[in-house]
Amino acid sequence: PRPQILIAGGLTPDNVGRLSVAWTYRTGDPGSPLEVTPLKVGDSVFLCTGSNDVIALDAETGALRWRFRAGTAAAAAVHRVCRGVAYYRQPGATGLCSERIITATGDARLIAVDSATGAPCPGFGNGGQTSLLTGMGAVDPGYYAVSSAPTIVRGKIVIGGAVLDGQ
Repeated sequence: PRPQILIAGGLTPDNVGRLSVAWTYRTGDPGSPLEVTPLKVGDSVFLCTGSNDVIALDAETGALRWRFRAGTAAAAAVHRVCRGVAYYRQPGATGLCSERIITATGDARLIAVDSATGAPCPGFGNGGQTSLLTGMGAVDPGYYAVSSAPTIVRGKIVIGGAVLDGQ
């Protein structure tokens, strides 16, 4: 059986040495740095990989629940990194995509998937995704990159991005 460590009153310098690894997970995404801040919602942990796949894990065991393959084109994604994902629960909604995970890709797409299944949200953009380049004119590969995890503010998705000078 796995060791169970419960620390009443939180972590302190006196008890931090009693912590142990509960589980690990390998993304299987070679060559891409893992620069993500995982997000725990309920009994799931959500993260994204450098190739922009979204992964849901059981928070207790680390077992894979689902994996959404974003299909980010390596040639189009100069910046192969994903900083994190966002969670959104649609007020008053039930069923598919009433709770969703939002991610942004290295090839400038915003994607919404159902948090329980990883299925694309059909009512979001075109088949669950939308381009972040709309209205930017001609964009050379590597000109625009998402630089932070999406954040939800009052039902709106906020994304940090970088536009390279001199392009």
